[in-house]
Amino acid sequence: MPWFPILPDELAATEARLGIAFPLGYRAIVGDPKMRALLAHPTVGAIDLEMTMAEFAAHTEHRRATLKDFPPKAVVAMEGDGRYIRFWLPDPNRPGMLGETIYAWDTIEAKQTKDASGLSILKSMLQLATAQQSAAPRAPEPLPFDVAAHTIAGACANGWYDCGEWTLAGNYVTVTDLGELPERDTPSTVKLAPGVYRMAVRRPAATGAEEIIAAWRMLRADVSTGSYLPDADDVFHIADVAVDLAAVAVYDRQTFFAKVKSASREDFVSRLMEVTPSLAALRVGDATPVQVVRSGEGDGTYPLHVLLAGSERVGVMLSFVDPIT
Repeated sequence: MPWFPILPDELAATEARLGIAFPLGYRAIVGDPKMRALLAHPTVGAIDLEMTMAEFAAHTEHRRATLKDFPPKAVVAMEGDGRYIRFWLPDPNRPGMLGETIYAWDTIEAKQTKDASGLSILKSMLQLATAQQSAAPRAPEPLPFDVAAHTIAGACANGWYDCGEWTLAGNYVTVTDLGELPERDTPSTVKLAPGVYRMAVRRPAATGAEEIIAAWRMLRADVSTGSYLPDADDVFHIADVAVDLAAVAVYDRQTFFAKVKSASREDFVSRLMEVTPSLAALRVGDATPVQVVRSGEGDGTYPLHVLLAGSERVGVMLSFVDPIT
């Protein structure tokens, strides 16, 4: 389902039904007919002009009643095809009103994480729709990171195509949906040794799908010889990554926390939607804490595997199309 509509004629009744007022910033944007029309643009697809507030309120009531441990005062903002539900919680500093921050509820793990700011997401969507309709789009705001697209080079062993190196400075790699902040307890987190890793992708077997990424992996350099490990001895499944923005962010988690301060993280994550290359490295100062990979099959839930050389963890692999072993 799309984002919660704000309709002036239905606003008071819906807020009374849910027992709480909608976030002021969100209400100002989505309650503006011109903005709502932009958000309904086919490029964005964030708002369905035919849906009522009552339908969304009923969905919130259904989720409160049927989802185990779902916050009883949560209001569903958007629910896609993946495993995550986006929702608001009451603002602790404004009694009787929802806060602007969007949270994600993991329907598999039955727990919540903080997501990107709701207003930042909507503003990014509005910029996208405006650019589609304008003959002279305004210059976008500077991104809080530098984007370097990866070039997919010649084939490596076993059908893998090389796409560059990544120097991992921290001890943990976390893979998330593009709009999700990496938390310290994110299930799709793998402990790896710091060092240089070679990244590669595979293409699907289907004809005419050359631009689709079937799988992505990073594999550590052999520190004893200085060469790159041509392959891994074994793999094991560690988590499933739910994707509803058709892309994932791969974090050098400790470096991300060190380089991006807490107050800036929500805006940082919301701006990831503006990264256009299928494969890209995001640089902050002297470090590269994030890689962006666009999933070959769009939204869905994809397996994350750890790569082993003997008993040692030497990399990770994410499969988008068919299981890759």
